[in-house]
Amino acid sequence: MGENKNFKELLAEVEAIVFDVDGVMTDGGIIPLADGDFIRKYNAKDGYALAYAASHGFKIGVISGGFGKTLEQNFELFGNLREFAMLEAPLLVGISRKSMITKTLGINASEALDGTVVLNTMALDRGADILRVHDVKEASHAVALWRAVNNKL
Repeated sequence: MGENKNFKELLAEVEAIVFDVDGVMTDGGIIPLADGDFIRKYNAKDGYALAYAASHGFKIGVISGGFGKTLEQNFELFGNLREFAMLEAPLLVGISRKSMITKTLGINASEALDGTVVLNTMALDRGADILRVHDVKEASHAVALWRAVNNKL
């Protein structure tokens, strides 16, 4: 980016907006529910701004680790990844060595490679476009095999 460009010229060079939803779209506020769970407070203006940016050709990327609070909620969310297709944006899944693997299998994170590879492959089947991983070689093998099975070589 050049030093002598104005804001509009710099903005014209932006192709994508990627941010962590926690602390960007939220103000840290929560709404407690009767069952002990909570809902994060969002500013509606942020949602409108994202929709406006997307309608003007910007690619939007949202990162968040704060969805499911229980093991059951994590698996429910994972099982419904296809629902994110409605956003018409690339879906990034970061399941590598997460507690939903270790708690379910009764292992520690250093033993979670097999479970990670299985869930990464399942994430691809459920529409994931990008995998955030710790074990690149193993993940790349899973992606290559998934592509071969799905004729996406």
